[in-house]
Amino acid sequence: MSSQPSPKSTRTRTRASQRGTLATPKSASNEMTAEEVAQRLAAPTRDVSVEELQKQYYYVVNDLRSMGILAFILVIVLLVLGFGRLYI
Repeated sequence: MSSQPSPKSTRTRTRASQRGTLATPKSASNEMTAEEVAQRLAAPTRDVSVEELQKQYYYVVNDLRSMGILAFILVIVLLVLGFGRLYI
């Protein structure tokens, strides 16, 4: 038997390393550096109210409404064309 790893395991490891899904040791993933701690303390998470979000993103609701109306019109057009083709 050869001492080389099988091609499948090599491919799997290569793909995992490209995706960044290789397992890291537990101690390395749970520890934070002093810089990371200082950065998180300097910029804490801010609570945002629903009213603030509505003021900032009002255009999203308008865009969704426009896309819904357009989708409805296109479905109607497709139905009319489909039924029209049946009677030709």
